[in-house]
This record gives sequence, C-alpha cells and structure tokens, in this order.
Amino acid sequence: MLKMFSITHDQVANPLPSGWIEPFAIGDLARASTGYTYRDNGGGDNIARLHSCFSELTAHYWAWKNLEKTEYIGFCHYRRYFNLLETPQIHVQQLVAQGSPEVLGFLNQDEQKQRALQILQTSDVIAPRQSCLPTTIRDQFYQNHPSFVWDEFVRVVEQVSPPWLSKYLPWFDVAHEIRWFPIFITRWEIFEEYCTLLFDVLFLVFQRIGALAPVEGARFQPTRYPAFLAERFLMLYLHAKGLRVYGAQLVILQGA
Repeated sequence: MLKMFSITHDQVANPLPSGWIEPFAIGDLARASTGYTYRDNGGGDNIARLHSCFSELTAHYWAWKNLEKTEYIGFCHYRRYFNLLETPQIHVQQLVAQGSPEVLGFLNQDEQKQRALQILQTSDVIAPRQSCLPTTIRDQFYQNHPSFVWDEFVRVVEQVSPPWLSKYLPWFDVAHEIRWFPIFITRWEIFEEYCTLLFDVLFLVFQRIGALAPVEGARFQPTRYPAFLAERFLMLYLHAKGLRVYGAQLVILQGA
C-alpha cells in the first residue's frame, strides 16, 4: 500500500481531484480549517507550532508519529509533483505547467501510482532529479544562508548521528549534486529511520540557535533554516546509506 500526500499551507486555486494523492494541510490552512483528513495539528504528537521554521517538515513529523504504518509513503507539494509516466518530454528535468484540472488530473491518475509502485520494486527512493551546483553543497549554503547555522548543523551531526552517517560529512565539501525540495516516495522503514535521524539533529540545532528573525526581501528566509538543512541532510542520508534513487521529473505548477 502507498500513501501519497500533497502538502499545502494555503487554499489552492485548483484543488486535487480524488485520486492517489491526498491533501495534507499545514500551517495557517491547518489552523483555519478542520475539513482536511490530514493536518499537521491533527492531534497526537505534532510540531505544528514550528511550521514557520520547519515548513513542510511538520507534515513529515506528523505522519511519522501518527500515521498507521504503510508499505510505502510519499510526499509532494501543492506546486511540485512527480511525473513518472513516459511522456514525450520525460527527458526534461522540470516542466512548468498551469495548475488546471486537466494537468492535475494527469498527475493524480492511477497510472502514476502504478508506475511509482513499479519503480519501487528496483529502487529504494523516488526523488527529484539531481541538480548540479556551481559550488559544493557546503559553499552553496554559506553563500545563501547564515554560516553559523551550517557550522552548528555539522557539529550536531557529529555529536548525535551514528558513525556510519557522520563519517560522510566531508562529502558536503566536495559534492556538487543536490536534489531540491523535501519530496520523495520510499518504503516506510526508510522513512522511519530517516525521520529519526533528521529530527534528532534538527531539534538540537534549533534548541541551540533558536528562531531567527525574517529578513525583508530575502530569497531564502533565515527563519526557515531547519527546512533548508533538511534538504542537505536528506542528501547525506541517501549517500551514506548507498540507497538506489530514481530521479523523477518534476512538474511545477503555476496559478496554484
């Protein structure tokens, strides 16, 4: 069984039709509406109060702590979806499309789900295709975010992560490849291990640094540093585990 969620923090112009992708409300939307089956404040163990800093991770945390265990679990975003079907433009890393009912119907059709299940027979994780940075992962973070955040992140990984993971930290100093956005599909046991490791690190980093003030006009808001760190941590985890990753095409929706 595969549970797939589309995480959204706002009402969208073109809500998903019923299908294999289920909406998951976070932030203001979750607080304003009880009409969603899945919400980051939907009871049980949750970190909804941290949404302004942890972004989509509040949905990951809620699912990890409260969702009934399933064989496979996945997350996309109300503006970013996987296309797993062999279309004429499948070679393109990202496609931009209007958030129309027709496009959403294409992304949410059962054939996408069946293709995901087929891929997961030979791959451990479905994630966005890799992008190549002009600098290393570490230097790219330094250029776009407070350097002390990265330095604390590295210290915490060294302190609390198992040796099989922390020993690969130098990889950040040489690697140029990254998979953007905290979206993926994988087996439950991988998701569970990843969340255990990730939140052990992020909670301690956040405890030490605290919430940062927003910066007007900043492309990457300092307030959201835990979410930005999570993207890098996922890359470290995939590399250290040697997991088989299927790089999927992303469809970026406009007008949604």
